[in-house]
Amino acid sequence: MARLVLQGVRPGDQLFVDDVRLPASGPPGTWELTPGSHRLRLLSGHQELLADPRQFKANATLVLNRTDFKQPAPATSEEQTAWNRINNTADAAGFEDFLRRYPNSSFRGQAEAKLEELSWAKASSSGSLQGFQEYAAKYASPAGPHLPAALAEIARLQWEAIQNTTDPIQVKRFLDQNPGGQYHDRATALLDDLSWREAIRKGDAGSIKGYLGSYPSGRHREEATAQLAKLVPAPAKAPAPQAPEAVAPPQPATAKTPDTSDDLNAIRSVLDGYKSAYDNKNLAGLQELWPEMSPKQVSGLRTAFHDAGKVTLTYVITRGPEVAGNVAVVTFEQQITTTASAKSKVTMTLQKDGAPGSSWHITSIR
Repeated sequence: MARLVLQGVRPGDQLFVDDVRLPASGPPGTWELTPGSHRLRLLSGHQELLADPRQFKANATLVLNRTDFKQPAPATSEEQTAWNRINNTADAAGFEDFLRRYPNSSFRGQAEAKLEELSWAKASSSGSLQGFQEYAAKYASPAGPHLPAALAEIARLQWEAIQNTTDPIQVKRFLDQNPGGQYHDRATALLDDLSWREAIRKGDAGSIKGYLGSYPSGRHREEATAQLAKLVPAPAKAPAPQAPEAVAPPQPATAKTPDTSDDLNAIRSVLDGYKSAYDNKNLAGLQELWPEMSPKQVSGLRTAFHDAGKVTLTYVITRGPEVAGNVAVVTFEQQITTTASAKSKVTMTLQKDGAPGSSWHITSIR
């Protein structure tokens, strides 16, 4: 955010930024606003004072004095006549023409507010995705008063268009465009179902493992685990040793080494899911595997996946998995190929809770 400090502010002064009233934040005379160029207006009672547009930089403070705000110049007779002609109309083109002809008019704020209302009315009456998108693009910055409603309508219409799709690419695109909101969970569940449907269609152990790797807590986890057990036979038991003819002397008791074969298979499934998430640019699936991922990492991966035409990840385990209770560490060399190729040595730490049947998840990658 940027900060504005206004010296000499008086009780009752109201600050309007791009014709939207901005409440004070922090000490009197202090406001926080988004970076960029903004028009500033003070309203004290019925007196209106204007300042020249100012550029605000992120994490920087701009200090102004109240005397930097001046009374608007009186309208010329020609300007007044032009304003009177459109003031009480719904002529959007007329307001746009007025603003082009009189960019410094004392009626500028009223003209822009009227134009915004007309744009929203047009989008609302059309009820179309394109109409709401045009409004959102025009009034994204500074944010128009109806921007939240426009974005909500865009999400609703986009969801209605893909809610019955069988194409996971459309669902992934929707999740990229709507990383939050009321339809995000529905889209995530739909992608889960489509991924499971594809795994069942292929019907091989690798596809089932890929699903479990991408959705370790997925809606079809129990079904997938049961299906995998049918496809992967249990390891054969070693034949029981023959009893010796002579009774051997008692041996000292030794601690029994815990059987970690199930954990090792589960951890390898996580690695397969990790690879699958990169190959499919599936950020939601990667977050399922790695719930502790920071917002900065999520944002960076979202940008990387969006910019990359195709992503391929290969890995070779060089050490591990080493399991110690509910924590495991595995080191591997991974190579991520997009338009270029980058190889790195990676140490992944995984963890599971102590509950029976709990699944492994990634806690860190370095």
